[in-house]
Amino acid sequence: RKLVGNSRIKLLSKIENKEGLVNFESILRISDGIIIDRGYLGVEVDVQIVSLKQKEIISRCNLVGKPIFIANHVLETLCDQKMPLRSESSDITSAVMDGVDGFVLSGETASGLYPIDAVDWLVKICTEVESYIDYNEVFLDTLRCVEKPIGVSESIASSAVKCAREVNASCIIVITEAGGTARLVSKYRSALNVIAITMDRKTAHQLNSSFGIRPYHYDSLVDENKSILKAAMHFAVSIGVAREGDLVVITQGQVQGFAEGTTTTMQVLPLSLK
Repeated sequence: RKLVGNSRIKLLSKIENKEGLVNFESILRISDGIIIDRGYLGVEVDVQIVSLKQKEIISRCNLVGKPIFIANHVLETLCDQKMPLRSESSDITSAVMDGVDGFVLSGETASGLYPIDAVDWLVKICTEVESYIDYNEVFLDTLRCVEKPIGVSESIASSAVKCAREVNASCIIVITEAGGTARLVSKYRSALNVIAITMDRKTAHQLNSSFGIRPYHYDSLVDENKSILKAAMHFAVSIGVAREGDLVVITQGQVQGFAEGTTTTMQVLPLSLK
């Protein structure tokens, strides 16, 4: 963390042994996200402990709003077969229901015989499971469990998610510099798409790791004659998540010094492309 400094490089820490489990809270505190490596972890820790610790780690990462990924032994069968086992599908289902942000395939895509099938099956299973999740209940659970009092920025971000549901908005638009505001919105797991528009290309790339975020890099040369908000609205329409006249909830954040996620405003507007 000290080596990275204030360069905005994101640090994802891998939990792969007993030492990582013992020191998890301190690791989480200085990390921007967590990867659970079940392959190496399973060598040092009993299998039943790995499953329980996975659930605990996912829950903690969700509560602090940091991305959590699961690596290794995801669809191992796809290394030499075209169909996953029911147990693998059940394992992925459980992780998605628990709140994991993503999976890291290794042998399935690095040396397996069916890398494309592995990705296709993973997408298919995750998409199906997510359609059954009650995101309103997830939002309320997060709101109940998060430590109080919460900061003003996080309060505005959580309110944006609540407001979008109550006014039946088509999407949430986040105008962000370093991505902090978008990550705060992502923490509260909106069922809607969250369009995060930024002028920083690195920020746009990094936001792909956060739940529900559809990042868009605003380039004044490409988006000529469009304000950053209009560019976000055009993008929302182009990917099919909103239509002209729909209500959209807009939040905006800015960087103060090196602090991310200083959310200052929230508003509800009809989407207009003019």
